Amino acid sequence: MTRKTNHIFKVVSSVALALVMCFSMVLTTSADIGTGNSASDPAEAAITKVYMIPTNTDVPAAKFIFKIEAAGLGETGTDTTGMPVLGKNGSETVTFTLYQGETFMHEGTQYLVVQTDDILANIDPNGNDWGAGAGIYRYTIYEDQVNSVITPNPETDREEHKHFSTASYELWIYVEEDANGTLFARYVFAKLVEGTKDAYYPGSEGDGKLDPTPGDVEPGEPDEIRDNYSEIIFTNRYWKTNGPTTPTHDKNSLAITKTVGGSNPNSEKLYNFEVTVKTPVAADPLGNNDQTYKAYKVNAAGEYVRIADESTYTSVDLPTEAYVTLTSNTPTTVKLKDGERLLVYNLEVGAKVEVKEQIVAGTGTEYTHSFGPNAGTKIEKPSNVSSGDWWGFPNDAADKGPHYTMNGININTVEFINTVGGQPPTGLAVDDIPYVVLIGMAVLGIIGFLAVKSRKRVED
Repeated sequence: MTRKTNHIFKVVSSVALALVMCFSMVLTTSADIGTGNSASDPAEAAITKVYMIPTNTDVPAAKFIFKIEAAGLGETGTDTTGMPVLGKNGSETVTFTLYQGETFMHEGTQYLVVQTDDILANIDPNGNDWGAGAGIYRYTIYEDQVNSVITPNPETDREEHKHFSTASYELWIYVEEDANGTLFARYVFAKLVEGTKDAYYPGSEGDGKLDPTPGDVEPGEPDEIRDNYSEIIFTNRYWKTNGPTTPTHDKNSLAITKTVGGSNPNSEKLYNFEVTVKTPVAADPLGNNDQTYKAYKVNAAGEYVRIADESTYTSVDLPTEAYVTLTSNTPTTVKLKDGERLLVYNLEVGAKVEVKEQIVAGTGTEYTHSFGPNAGTKIEKPSNVSSGDWWGFPNDAADKGPHYTMNGININTVEFINTVGGQPPTGLAVDDIPYVVLIGMAVLGIIGFLAVKSRKRVED
């Protein structure tokens, strides 16, 4: 059996078969068909299941069932007489176990890829199952959403989401006789049923013929799946949030804290932060970036702080000005002062996070974060970052990232620490010392000049 190669139909003696083959000759000019050579080496077809889950998320157990139903004979016929049952009694099942490892990881997403057995494998090699003789046999393949299940991992204060594929494919099988007169699957191709789509084929991708021939090479990135597996692809997605939908300062998905130190810090000064969160690909496979998240400010006393005027309140049932809305992949500026925290709610496990602070003159700046590369390590602002610059993570110097949130409530934390000028006990900032030294030297020079001048007068 060969895969995705061009073939020319053989001349046949039957007029009816010749008419069918005239049409099928057009198919042989396409690379997107599977091809068989004889009854002992027929064309094959399989189904590919892609299971997408964000990084740091436990893989839940799942069972996906695919129905393979006879659609009709010929190009448009609905008569199914003589059509054999494909697969295992007209269906195929793919299962995943709890905590199963991924096939590969790509940009913060676990991809688990499984391919079924050849759904034509049970066809009688003597050709007796092709009850309607030579011609076109059409089947419809879809995911049985009633009996397919993703078994969640029960956890409190979480939202779990699962998405099943809504795609349906039509499988076309061209049956003809081999040199020994035995019927066999000569050509196979699939196409999406009009009006249905799968997440793997966004936009116009997937339109036209698809090769259902099984592959045997594991991919290393999403674009390679269709090249190395059957192109009849059903994509299912699972993701969950870190924290409840109702804001509470006791439970959150992400906490960003501001701490100001030094001998004489200004605890009322507001510092500018730029926060970017990105929805995991499993939750937003088309990259729409339209998911929004609420973020509230809480002070050291546990009181909620209005974004608009820094006044405090205890209820979170307030209008929009009481919180800031973060939109996926859109940098948002917020202001924090000493002891304040920005708490993000309902952010998914495996969401990508970027946080930067606008540097203020006369302050030392460092940060830590509990997730991603360099978790728990203090990263200090390098000397080439100047006042007014935005600095934080990721950065090219010491913390490249990406940084994806971990699985757990209240465990994803970020802290930016400012030391205001070093603030020695004298009350003079470190940045002021050079100027003080210059003034001291000038004073000493004047005193020396006056002393010399006075001495000359005495000698005279």
